[in-house]
Amino acid sequence: MKRSGPGEVSSYWYGTGVDEQAAASVLQALRTYRAAEMDLRRRTRTSMRMTDNEMLVIGLATRRARSGQELQPRDVALALGLTPASVTGLLDKLERSGHIERLPHPTDRRRQRILPTRLADVDVRATLGSVHEGMMSVARSLSSSQAAVISTFLQQMTEAVTAHAQEIDPPSEPSAA
Repeated sequence: MKRSGPGEVSSYWYGTGVDEQAAASVLQALRTYRAAEMDLRRRTRTSMRMTDNEMLVIGLATRRARSGQELQPRDVALALGLTPASVTGLLDKLERSGHIERLPHPTDRRRQRILPTRLADVDVRATLGSVHEGMMSVARSLSSSQAAVISTFLQQMTEAVTAHAQEIDPPSEPSAA
């Protein structure tokens, strides 16, 4: 197999035609971006002293609250593929740290609502505000047609990866352990 230098793409998976090399270059750029994003996530977790799941719950709670949707423990279990017991421990830790609050549901006393706190917003903005602004600056620099092409491409890539992931390991409901 031919070794690849900077800017070259290995022919292990790809053909040598111009179109194949262009497509391979796009996939390499995605891998490079994904590696940078994973490094950012790791550094963010370290800085905020949180696990991936804790960060995901804060993000989920924030998005749901902003859109006026309710977040319940079962939603967290489904989103993260966790058991109810694991969700309880996760929410307990986030509540102790002051990042979420659990409130009784107004009409069903068996249910809880999970809401992000002001501290969650402050911590996330302090940690990720500048990187988010940098990313938005890059996205804003695109023309509307460029943004549409990229959005469609990324949606289709997500569908391709998700379909394959489900072939490997079909999703299942978390157990009621």
